[in-house]
Amino acid sequence: MLQQKQTERVIEKYCAFIKRFHNIASLAQASFLDVLQEWKGLGYNRRAKWIHEIAKKVNNEYDGVIPKGIEELEKFPGIGKTTARSIAAFAFNIPTVFLETNIRTVLIYHFFQNKSNIEEKRLYDIASQVMDREDPRE
Repeated sequence: MLQQKQTERVIEKYCAFIKRFHNIASLAQASFLDVLQEWKGLGYNRRAKWIHEIAKKVNNEYDGVIPKGIEELEKFPGIGKTTARSIAAFAFNIPTVFLETNIRTVLIYHFFQNKSNIEEKRLYDIASQVMDREDPRE
């Protein structure tokens, strides 16, 4: 809900969504039209579709428990490399590297004089090296 939205604009929608779908099972069992109704006004309706599909898959295939594995998370609709790793980091406290826009910007600014045509793999390698240090300021 917060992707490309200001927090103030999402809080009311988030609270209503959580009140109506208070757990994975209730979201999975709802109709897509009900989910879309609560999502209304946020835009990016495909995200409502994905979260509904994810809830159904988690409910049916994982006994209602979101898997911790990055590779498993990447198999869910709408979850790619960055989102899977941020879920692992923030939801499960698993140390992992992910490159969202702000992290990417910092790495490019700090490590590269020529700021164009930088391969994603190079950024991941640098982020991994920084993360592996005991004190990243060294």
